[in-house]
Amino acid sequence: MDSVLCSSQESFIPSAFQLPNSGETFWKRHWGLTAPNSEEIRFTEHNDLAKFLQVAKEVGVLVILRPGPYINAESAGGGIPGWVTNIPGLARTNATDYKAAWYPYISEFAKQITPFQYPDGPVIAIQSENEFYTSAKAHIAGLDEHMQDLIDTYRSNGLTKIPTIHNDRNAGGQYAHAGLGKVDLYGWDGYPLGFDCDNPSKWAELSTRGTNWGNMHTHTIYSSYDYGAAIREDRTLTPKLDELKLQASFLHASPDYLLVGRVGNGTVGQGTAYSTSADVYTTHLNSPSTDANFYVVRQLTNAKTTNTNFSLRVNTTSDGEVTIPKSGSLTLAGRESKIIVSNYPFGSSKLQYSTAEIMTWATFDGVDTLIAYALAGQTVEIVIDNPTSASVATAGSRSVTATKNGKTVTISGSPFDITVVTIGKTRIIVADKKTASAFWAPRLAVNGTGLDHYDISPSVPSVLVKGPYLVRSAAAHGSTLQLTGDLNATTTIDVFASRQLTGVTWNGKSVKLAESDIGSLRGTVALPGDLHSVHLPVLSDLEWKCADSLPELNVEYNDSKWVLANKTSTLRPQKPTAGKRERNRCKALDPGVRTLGLQHQKQKYILTCAVSRGYSFGYSAFINSHFLGSGQGSSHSQDGVDILSPTFNFTAGQLLPGDNDNINDEFKTPRGIRGYTLLSTDGSDFTEWRLAGNIGGEHGPDAVRGPYNEGGWWFERVGAHLPGYNASSWDSCTPYEGISAPGATAYRTTFNLNLPRNADVPLAFDLTLDSVNPHRVLIYVNGWQFGRFLSSLGPQTSFPVPEGILNHHGKNELLISLWALETQGAKLTKLELNARTVVSSSKTASVDVVAAPGWKELRENVVTN
Repeated sequence: MDSVLCSSQESFIPSAFQLPNSGETFWKRHWGLTAPNSEEIRFTEHNDLAKFLQVAKEVGVLVILRPGPYINAESAGGGIPGWVTNIPGLARTNATDYKAAWYPYISEFAKQITPFQYPDGPVIAIQSENEFYTSAKAHIAGLDEHMQDLIDTYRSNGLTKIPTIHNDRNAGGQYAHAGLGKVDLYGWDGYPLGFDCDNPSKWAELSTRGTNWGNMHTHTIYSSYDYGAAIREDRTLTPKLDELKLQASFLHASPDYLLVGRVGNGTVGQGTAYSTSADVYTTHLNSPSTDANFYVVRQLTNAKTTNTNFSLRVNTTSDGEVTIPKSGSLTLAGRESKIIVSNYPFGSSKLQYSTAEIMTWATFDGVDTLIAYALAGQTVEIVIDNPTSASVATAGSRSVTATKNGKTVTISGSPFDITVVTIGKTRIIVADKKTASAFWAPRLAVNGTGLDHYDISPSVPSVLVKGPYLVRSAAAHGSTLQLTGDLNATTTIDVFASRQLTGVTWNGKSVKLAESDIGSLRGTVALPGDLHSVHLPVLSDLEWKCADSLPELNVEYNDSKWVLANKTSTLRPQKPTAGKRERNRCKALDPGVRTLGLQHQKQKYILTCAVSRGYSFGYSAFINSHFLGSGQGSSHSQDGVDILSPTFNFTAGQLLPGDNDNINDEFKTPRGIRGYTLLSTDGSDFTEWRLAGNIGGEHGPDAVRGPYNEGGWWFERVGAHLPGYNASSWDSCTPYEGISAPGATAYRTTFNLNLPRNADVPLAFDLTLDSVNPHRVLIYVNGWQFGRFLSSLGPQTSFPVPEGILNHHGKNELLISLWALETQGAKLTKLELNARTVVSSSKTASVDVVAAPGWKELRENVVTN
């Protein structure tokens, strides 16, 4: 039998992310993960919503939920399962069949979270739909009714204590006004700085993001958009977290900000010009409660990357409107913005104004303590009321000085490290921005066992801790301050707290302390010695086994168990472009395709296919073992080539007596071969098409890893990626040797890990780009697909795999598939397992290996081919 092979591949994002220092998590739940088919709703395993919310309740994280049915989130179908594509009714409307599809999922979702509504639990809001237009705006009937149906379903199934919210596509007021579908709280999607997937160094508005897990990506992105995140998917902290921490700490410590109204905004020649520079735009906010003022100053354009010096008009209680600073100038670095305050109260003290930004403040033993900061090299001017003419003392760095002027004190200079200025019962800590970002301001659990996490107001006592990589909690037990947190190095800590706290413990161990020159309690916390060198296996030194993953090219290959593609019509709006048969829907995962026919041996043939797989897809085509060609999409900025129309020429000499076939690795209908035309001198055509997709289709047997984990490659169908698969009959070869011809090979190995149990060691598989020998790689770890690597498109080259998927204290089974796209073949010049960081961790939860079935449970009694 002759064969034509076409293989294609697309390139999810974690379903939840935490907003740093805000104590809030946004959970986006993919309907398709929970409902692999129309008969099942599974809130189990990693879909266990109740378990997630219970953990959030225990640790004090507030939760906003986005169940969809459409969530976007750059996920497959925007969350809508593949099986819904065969429903003729228009999705995201009140079409009867579409509502019948989503209703069981949304109603069960509501029932699951009802016990966790605030204040009984952490859920504070639920989002209806996503970036959704009204019928009047979109000129499509049934949109408003669909929105109202969702809200009614939430309410009728118990969600009566929390508000509904909407994420409008832009500030268009969709569902903000009275009428069908109106939500309780309106909001919109905003990217003031934009985002560019081709240029990860460009500023982007992300908190945490991550890599594709299985086949859960949308067709417009590559595997990951982890770039720009404050907390990477491996949980390591980035410099962006410092900025978010500084801002969140300021807003939490500034309740006046909740009451502000906008007084004016503009720049020179436009609106109200508060500054002296046309390059600076200012928004003036005022609190009617205390007359505190907040001036948001920013560069007029984020394209400006150089400094802008200016003066600013502000209002003060004592002197009315003044221009600040009185000496020198304010500075905005390129792309920088600041919040400048005046009439700013903290405790019993008040700032008249400050050209330095404020991080936070707390009161210890009647002393109001405030942290102010600016970028290194910039100058600051801070004026504080001193009604009692108290004396002034300065400690620490001499880069900043303080001058007493009657009933005020002026602090000025260029911050470097820490300067502490004490004025009676007021203490100002002035730091450069990098030093300020090393501070943490955990709220104090006075009984040493925790507190009601949900209502952490500024009045809840806190402490200021500088130095550690992460401070998780602080509690007072007698005279001891009990700190828990993480370290990535031996660290000096400084603690500002009540003098009643004379001792400090770090993760349960006593810290030797001394009072420092800046008035803090200072000590050293050491990184455990066993974390200075963590041993990881060298993958190139391991014993590897390999097998051809395209046995379909073999003339003797038996495809009789494959599904006959005999549909002649489809309910989908996307029709095949050409050919005799409609494509069977792929049941949400990657099928293969096989064609039979072409028995006229003296012909020349031209085969043209329309192949659609997404902007980063690829395909290869063969006739029998003869390579016809490969191609790839071109992905840039969520745009690119989505459909390719390759033309293949082959002759009768490349055919064998009998029939011929075609295979395609498809992800999601209508992804795959959208149509074909076969030209020959006598008009002959293929007589039959057959398909082979993932095992079980919509009813796949792996309920733990879920319906998006595996596709239709041979190695996936036989379960070679699963723990316990017997590869002893495979050849001995490595992905570093690779293959010398186009095709696909699966490589398998095992290794052991024995990492310290007191550590958090995020691990990643690292590869390198190669456009000369283009290839694609799938990474399976203990049966879980955790990476798709595109050597010539990238840009992602590092694929983190969390503990629990990787066994940090035992055996791991790794499968790497290598798909070479060109005639010269391909090999991996780099495949390494590396630690992203090594952190001494105070995490209390143990991370066990996720209990998931292996080959014996999922394939031993299954007929595969």
